[in-house]
Parts: sequence; structure tokens; C-alpha cells
Amino acid sequence: MDKNGASLKTYSGTLMNENNLEIDEDEAEARIHAIRFEEHGGVYYNSANEIQKGKVRVCDLPKFIANKDTTFFEEEFEKLPYGLIKQYDQSQLEGNMAMNRYKGIYPYDESRVKVFGGHTDYINASFIDGYKKRNAFIATLGPMSKQLGDFSSFWRMIWQQKVDTIVMVTNLVEEGKDKCEQYWPNVESSTMYGDIRVSCTNEDTYAEFIRRTFVINLKKEKRNLYHLHFTAWPDKGIPEDVTSIVEFRQKVLNVPVVLGGPTVVHCSAGIGRTGTYIALDILIREGEAENMVDIPGCVVTMRQNRPNMVQTVEQYEYLHHALVHALTFDCKPVARDTFQKYMDGITHDMITRKFTQLHTTVSQRPSEEKEAESRNRNHRDKNRDGADIPGDENRPRLHLNLKPGASDYINAVYINSFRKAKQWILAQTPLPGTVNDFLTLALQENCSCIVGMEPDTEGDKTVGVYIAADNQIIKKGLFAVSGSDPVDNEYMTTRSMTISYRAAPGQPSKEHTIQHLQFTDWDMDRNEPRSPSNFMRFIKDVEAQASLHSSGPVLIHCLTGAGRGGLLCVVAMLTEMMMEVECEVSVVNAIRKIKTRRRGAVPNQEQFAFCHECILEYISSFDTYSNIVNNLRM
Repeated sequence: MDKNGASLKTYSGTLMNENNLEIDEDEAEARIHAIRFEEHGGVYYNSANEIQKGKVRVCDLPKFIANKDTTFFEEEFEKLPYGLIKQYDQSQLEGNMAMNRYKGIYPYDESRVKVFGGHTDYINASFIDGYKKRNAFIATLGPMSKQLGDFSSFWRMIWQQKVDTIVMVTNLVEEGKDKCEQYWPNVESSTMYGDIRVSCTNEDTYAEFIRRTFVINLKKEKRNLYHLHFTAWPDKGIPEDVTSIVEFRQKVLNVPVVLGGPTVVHCSAGIGRTGTYIALDILIREGEAENMVDIPGCVVTMRQNRPNMVQTVEQYEYLHHALVHALTFDCKPVARDTFQKYMDGITHDMITRKFTQLHTTVSQRPSEEKEAESRNRNHRDKNRDGADIPGDENRPRLHLNLKPGASDYINAVYINSFRKAKQWILAQTPLPGTVNDFLTLALQENCSCIVGMEPDTEGDKTVGVYIAADNQIIKKGLFAVSGSDPVDNEYMTTRSMTISYRAAPGQPSKEHTIQHLQFTDWDMDRNEPRSPSNFMRFIKDVEAQASLHSSGPVLIHCLTGAGRGGLLCVVAMLTEMMMEVECEVSVVNAIRKIKTRRRGAVPNQEQFAFCHECILEYISSFDTYSNIVNNLRM
């Protein structure tokens, strides 16, 4: 023992005690809050009566949370029991201490997971009770070779606990720091971890998560294991919106369950993001079953199993907003086979309520983004009156031949498709003074095509012309643009554009030939496309062009930067999701994802209803195609 009573351990020749362990950044912040709370005479929740005060009816949840500011969440969060509140002797034993990573993050003796077959049964992992289910989850450290060597103890735990699913809610590296190591083999390869062989048979990458399938073998027994890896949690803070984690949970629930063991959940420390995900699952189930949720009570209960679950006040507040969305929005995905039945049960009044709720519920933005949006609003020469104003987090920065001191601002944002991050750039139709910026964006981003969502802007003096007339050349600063003859059909006009760029002295010039597709089939009175079938055909044309130039995003523009272009992004995302394994969609979730970055997307109820019509059109065309295929096979 050292002079402070801590056990001394040896690992790789290093004398081990708690001082050798790392300090998790989120945990350091949590400790500061806890110390301040105690110094001011704060008292933690310690009785059932106090916890019961946290019960809220689901129907009251939106109003309850809308009336709460950050101070409320801070004060309630600080009352939750903090630190190690139960015995954790096993974590401090010689030979075990080296298997811990962070100071103060140890499993309690009574709820720790035991792994048999090695030099010790210890692993830094804890059983967590689910909603009315004992040991529904295992919360654990993100596996690192420094603590787990060859990861064999982790994989023995997976096998012995009959795990069907691993949920990973961290990236391997964030801000240059290792959060977790790859403890699984690459796709289409196998690795032995002790006496367990793990094969990665499939890996599908999406904009916000990765889905992997493993086959694990021990002796002659073989099992399937599913690995759901959430990648949309940023380096700091919380995800930009709640839909990503709510939808991710649904993907986890869609995984086949055969063995019925606990779901393993891990981030880096196994308490912050891990606790937030587990709490979300527990509370959604509670809300659906009882029409009430006890959010502080849930966190208190989890902290009886593992210290400091839900680690920061930002995570705690995010949990509240995620529950509002999951429990009070009609956001559960609907399968393709039941979508017609779902639509048959929706009245006009229900559509109105859904749209109003979606339109009036604003995603929480970090203070930095609010400040950036306010700054960007001051670029009056670069924003059209009534245009949607972006922050900086997802805004492309102009950099091609940018002069010293010049602004990198352009009214545009990156938008994720379901499959690919930054698949689209949703931009404001250029003003006369921002055509040069628009062409710079198209060239520097190597855009695969340009999509115009305004049917006719001739005579509109607020619109900057960047499309050359037949056999003419437009010159804008260092750019020259030529174009081919337009080709018209019933819903669009297409042409080829060549953008030439005369670089600064000593730099190579560039030339980029790009297809331009303009959608023309708008009902101008209702501000929606006239025909779902034509709009779906147009989206296929855009996707076909993008696939020919897979390296760059699609540049979409409309007058406000959101109103019409946002509709294309939403419907394209919905059709992508319909082509996935589950063949299910949530219109509300898709719209909210786009509105998180472009608040003016889907601005009216007509477009909201039109999104549903497009899904029915897709299903109809798919069924027709299936019938044709089946008839050909007969």
C-alpha cells in the first residue's frame, strides 16, 4: 500500500495505483460540478420520495421541458448521487488495477461482470438493469489493449453472457485521442482472441452509424453477433439533434435476438454516452408502458449499478429532449408493407397536428452555433431577404484563391443522406454579387452536379446568373462558364456546363465539366411539385448523375436555401431508407434531420403531405416492378 492507502500494482513494469490512470474529460467536468455542489451545502437525492418527484406524464413532457432552462437541468443533475457509493474492492486488487483506465470509474462488487477462464475473473464492466428486466445491459470500458491485452477477456465475456448485440457509441479516435481500439477483425477476415474465433462477415456504413455482422466460434459452437456502431456523436458535447440516437436505438431493436443475453454498450469510459443510451432505452419503454417517465429516478437507479452513469449535464438535458421526440412525436418507422394502412388511418387534422408540432419544435443548438448564426446574419450582401441563415458547424468554407482578410462565408450547408455524410450541399440561389462565390463552391468541392429547384427566375433581379446562354460565355472574376444547349422534358431542363478557373500566378488552372439539372414541375400556388411520380423520377436522375462522379457532393440550390431544396433532400433520404434491409421510414425523423441544419426546409403543410405521397408513389412503383419481375419468372 502507498501512504494514501492505495494498492500498488505492477503492469508492464510500472507500479500501478490510481495515480497512473487517466482522467476522462467528461468525468473531470463532472467532478468539478460535484465539488461545487457539495461546497455549497448541496444534498444528493437519497430517498424514494425525492425520486418520485421526478415523475412526469408523457403528455405533459413537451410543455414541462419547454419551460425549463439550463439552470434547471444543472440544479437537478447536481443532486444526483455522484462518485463511488458502493464497495468496489475487486477493482483495486493486485492484477486487476491495470485493467482499469480512468480514475474513479470502477464497477461495484455486487454488480460487476465476472469473466471466467483467465488469470482473473475481473473486467471493468457492470450489469445495468433495464425496464423491468434484470441485467438487461452490460456497460463497459471501450476495449483498449493497454487494459485488455489481446481482448480475449472481452470476447469471453461476450460468449459467456450470451450476447446478441454490441452497441458502440464512440469513435475510435476523437480530437487525436484514442477512445477505443478496434477489438474486432476487418470485414471478410477472422482473428483468434484466445480460444474464440471472431469473423466479420459484413460491414455496412451509413452517415450516422455502421452495422457489422460477426460470426463467433468456440470449439464446435457457432453464433451470430451484431455490432451497431454509432458514429454521429461529435468529439465534444452531444449529437446535433435527437433523431440520430432515437433512430439508432430502433436499428438496435431490429437486430435478431436468439440467445437473449444482455446488450453490451460501451463508449470510452462506459458511463457517459453509454449511460445516456441505456437511459433512453429504459425511459422510452417506461413511457410506452406507463405513460409516465421518471428521468432522475432512472439515472439514480443506474448509478446504483455503475458510478456516474449519464456523466454531464449536457447529456442529461439531451436525454430529456430525446424523450420528447421519441414519446410525443409520431416518429416510429413504418414498414413498406404497412405504409398504405398507416396512411389510411391518418386524417387531415392529424397531418395538421404533426406538421405544427414538427414546425414549432426547434432543435437545441449549442451556444457557439447560435453566435455563429447571428454573425452570419450580418453578411447582408451575401444573404437574400428571407433566406435561411446557417451557423458554422456544417457550413462549407470558401478557400479557393481566398484573398487575405476576405470572408469564407457562403450561405450553404452540408447535408447528410441516409447512406453518406455530406452527400448534398444545400445552398441559397446566388445573388448577383455572390455568383463568384457559388462557382468557387462548385469547383472547390468538386461537385458531382448542380441542381436548381426554381422553375423560372428570368426577370428576377435578385438572382445571379451563372448559366451561360447558348454558345455564349459568362465571365465572373477568375471564372468563365460555357454551356451546352438545354434539353427539356415534362419535369426538368438539363444542360452541360464547363467551369474554367484562371488560377493565381504559379498555381495550375482548373476546368470542371458538370451537369446542371433544373426541376420545372412546380405547382407555384401550393409551393410543391405537381406530381410525386415526376419528382421521384427527377430524384433518380439526380442520383444517376451523382453516381457518375462519386467523389463530390450534389450542389442543390433554391431561393431561401431551404424551402424547395430541403424537400428534395427529405424525399431522397426516405427513398434511400426504403431500399434498406428493414424497408421502413419515419417521415418526421427525415424532415427533422434536414431542418436541424436548414430550419426553413419543408416550410408548409402541403410539402409535408407531399413527402407521404412520394413514399406511396415509391411503394407503388416498387410493387409494379416486383410484379413485372415475378411475371417474367413464371
